[in-house]
Amino acid sequence: MHPTVRYPWPVKTHVAGGRRNEWPGARRGLALIPSLAAVVVASSGATAATSTAAATAPEVPTAAAQASSEARRPNVVMVMLDDLNPHDGRLFAPEIMPNLSELIISQGIRFTDFHAEVPLCGPSRANLLTGQHAHNSGANSNDGAQLDPTTTIATELDEAGYHTSYVGKYLNGYRAFPPERRDPPGWDSFDVIDSNQGKYFWYEMRDRQGGITGHRTDEADYSTDVIADLAVQRLREAPADEPVFTLISPFTPHEPNLPAPRHEGDPRCADLPRWAPPNYDEADVSDKPPYIAEAPLLGDAGFDLTAHCESLLAVDDLIGQVGDELQRQGRLEDTLFVFTADNGMTWGEHRRVGKVSPYSSAVPTYAAWPARRGVEPRDDGTTLSMIDWAPTVCELAGCQMGPYPNGQEGPDGLSFAAVLADQPFPYERQAILHTMPSGGDRPVYWSLRTTTDHPSGRWLYVENLDGFRELYDVSGGSCDEWQAGGEGDPCLLENQLAGEPDAGTMSLADQLSAELAALKSEVAPEPVPALDG
Repeated sequence: MHPTVRYPWPVKTHVAGGRRNEWPGARRGLALIPSLAAVVVASSGATAATSTAAATAPEVPTAAAQASSEARRPNVVMVMLDDLNPHDGRLFAPEIMPNLSELIISQGIRFTDFHAEVPLCGPSRANLLTGQHAHNSGANSNDGAQLDPTTTIATELDEAGYHTSYVGKYLNGYRAFPPERRDPPGWDSFDVIDSNQGKYFWYEMRDRQGGITGHRTDEADYSTDVIADLAVQRLREAPADEPVFTLISPFTPHEPNLPAPRHEGDPRCADLPRWAPPNYDEADVSDKPPYIAEAPLLGDAGFDLTAHCESLLAVDDLIGQVGDELQRQGRLEDTLFVFTADNGMTWGEHRRVGKVSPYSSAVPTYAAWPARRGVEPRDDGTTLSMIDWAPTVCELAGCQMGPYPNGQEGPDGLSFAAVLADQPFPYERQAILHTMPSGGDRPVYWSLRTTTDHPSGRWLYVENLDGFRELYDVSGGSCDEWQAGGEGDPCLLENQLAGEPDAGTMSLADQLSAELAALKSEVAPEPVPALDG
């Protein structure tokens, strides 16, 4: 097992600096806290009903009875959905997703400024698994075979004594992976959709031993339900005296947004208001790059959420089943539930429906951890990135990420384990990186999002490969709560580099451009271990 560490980087000279702030807990690792458990869930919900499998499960000694409080370390169960706009939470309401509401939202943290570094499935998943920038991991497109999985959160937790399992959609292109990439190290069980993306019906599941199970078009073949049952089975197989790391990744609600047959026409989704924030079907896009400026008006009153809602109802069932199993094992009370997605989406914002743009980086992220922080819900505005997950989970588990195949000693991301325990984020970080390195229907771009630590305030600066630049004042809270005339421009309606910007604006843009150049080539230094105690 690795020693307990934090990731207090030496002072960096660029805007992504990780200079450590001194706070009372900064010199001890959170993994030393006894009776700690963590479960990470991405962007959907869970049902209250106990699954048939869970209801008929044999009695087993509880994890609490098997492990002493002194030696116990976090369980980490992560449910990560596919393509979900954080919106205003209307899809997560208790009348629609009662389990999500009860287990996570009503007693947890809502992260209001959490972002994918790359708003595309494969690279973002690699960001999460490694804690590395895409330019360091090499996974910069939906060719998942680009990722060398030698060092991931799975390998580090497995070495630290965790029982690790992955269930669901893995990296894009999986079916075409070379043999040496089909079974990434570190996973005790690895049950993935054996296709080049993901499916709701007509697919195969491949396990760690290479066994294939075919699924076709029966109601029981609906992939979210199959993934839920497998996730419960793998949790049940975990030794009671070992902590678990389980990453559960349904294809939901990726298009075509198919619901489980039992949820077609579900009345919970019948009367949802359409999604129409202030930047929906933006009237004047002359300040935007050509792929936006030339897009036609959508011409409707808002984005219809019915299909997304219906497809998410099965995820709510999944969370319910997982919660039931954790409760049966005595793990639930000491569990951190985190709810997020691999990347965000635009649902008509700036006339665009899709991802892979600078406007689709935000991801819904919620976290509940009753045993550590109680059950009082709160919002947290710390600016965080997908690359922060691996060092965070590793800190909670008492391990450290790295070294990596590219020679890098530590992760690019920063641990926010302290924030999960209602303590301050222990780093001064002035900006995070966004990028879309592969092409598609818009130019390759790089962008920088500043944080409240930045001396110039909150900005989103974008450089498109065709030379078009964008600059937005992202102060003023979330777009869905913003009104015209309010502070800032969180809806990204006014590109301040359009037309003839003044000298001060140009100076700021040039400064941010230099800071972006540093982030584009950043390689993290070796982490510094925390002192014992």
